[in-house]
Amino acid sequence: KRDQLLEARGLLSMPKEDFSNYFSSKDFEVRADLKQQNVGDCYAVAAIHAMSRSPHFEMICRSSMKRLPDGSWQVKVPLMSENGKMITITPEEISPQWNKQFLRRGRDNELMPDLRPQLKPVKGKEGLQVLEAAFIKAKFGTVDRLAAEGGWGDEVLLQLGGENFTQYRLNSATYNPEKKKWEYPGLSSLNEKQQAYLDHYLENFDPEVHMATVSTKHGKGEILGFYKAKGALEFLVPGHAYSISGVDREKRVVSVANPWNTSKPINLTFDQFKENFSGFEAIRIDSAKLLQSMKRVERKAA
Repeated sequence: KRDQLLEARGLLSMPKEDFSNYFSSKDFEVRADLKQQNVGDCYAVAAIHAMSRSPHFEMICRSSMKRLPDGSWQVKVPLMSENGKMITITPEEISPQWNKQFLRRGRDNELMPDLRPQLKPVKGKEGLQVLEAAFIKAKFGTVDRLAAEGGWGDEVLLQLGGENFTQYRLNSATYNPEKKKWEYPGLSSLNEKQQAYLDHYLENFDPEVHMATVSTKHGKGEILGFYKAKGALEFLVPGHAYSISGVDREKRVVSVANPWNTSKPINLTFDQFKENFSGFEAIRIDSAKLLQSMKRVERKAA
């Protein structure tokens, strides 16, 4: 109803037709064509996928993004922020870019050099590529995909959502000084207070107000790139971010999606979920602030 009223008053900078064309929206889902490519920003792709599951996604994008006649985009970051910075994303910035580290060894002097001649944007509709580029540019000042490798999903959500989002984060990783390494026992190892915090989030998960990403344990299945999930038949990628697609509160089942192919959800019970994921990076939409942001959009347009 709200979106219809804003549409009728001409308060959304992006036409509905453009949203349909450039975000492939269908019942508030855009997951079918969203895939991470050869850049290590799984956390950003997972965060964008988590955001796309929200029924607010269309309104947030249309109020803060606009495609120009020359094919470039204007994006206000944070989205829907009155004092957000207007960022321009050109067609070149959502195209494959030359990898300046090609055939060089990494910072830790890995044995294998970087064999990627080009660094590719997320595979999906243009609007989703623009969101990925806008996050990178807002953080680093330029669309430097190498610089964006490695991070946390809630960082992306907070960068794009600003004051409209409130952070929730839990991490089971602990440093073992005797072994001089990090260990990842899983979310099931959290203390009683943290367990209650996580259970409350999952048991009350509502796409109207929640967006979340999670990260798997490190140091498992490094040779094959996968490891079998504990207590489940699924295979997971170590040290990798996943998005939460939804939660069946009655059956106590969490659906997660791998950024490598978000069209194939993985269903895990709450216990399996806690056993196999080490980090929980989420946000809650502050409905009061979101409403205030929409009122500011209305006042500005008037």
